[in-house]
Amino acid sequence: MHINLFQEVSFMDKIEKKLLCCLRKNGRMGFSEISRHTGIPTTTIFDRMQDFKYIKSTAALLNFERLGFGIRAFMTVRGSDKEALEQFMLSNASINSLCKINNGLDFFCEAVFRSIGEFELFNDTLQLLNAKARVFFVVEELRKEHMFSQKGHFRLI
Repeated sequence: MHINLFQEVSFMDKIEKKLLCCLRKNGRMGFSEISRHTGIPTTTIFDRMQDFKYIKSTAALLNFERLGFGIRAFMTVRGSDKEALEQFMLSNASINSLCKINNGLDFFCEAVFRSIGEFELFNDTLQLLNAKARVFFVVEELRKEHMFSQKGHFRLI
């Protein structure tokens, strides 16, 4: 049996793809606006959205800089006491996103701070926990949450 690895796997129909594309561009779009953009009747949109399983959350993407958090960093972190480190990271208000990772590291996170001083306090606490962080400060955000916001992206699934 020959399997084409580049064959499009389609578990979403055209309506679902159109809905996802619209919502990825602007998650605040109402049913009537989605209908205008896609040509899908609002009743169909309403029915499909009842059981739309491809969206985890409708959280707002924040502009941290406008909120006064001018320092943003991505970090890989590892430590000897993984449980204590995880508790610290989960309870710290500066951590926006946190993931467990592999390859000799423990966590990957996105953190935001009002100042370098706040970041240094955070880093000092990591050192007290015998944790080491590799820090990458965000200089400019070029793209965020873009995947499946364009029609051409659906060839990937």
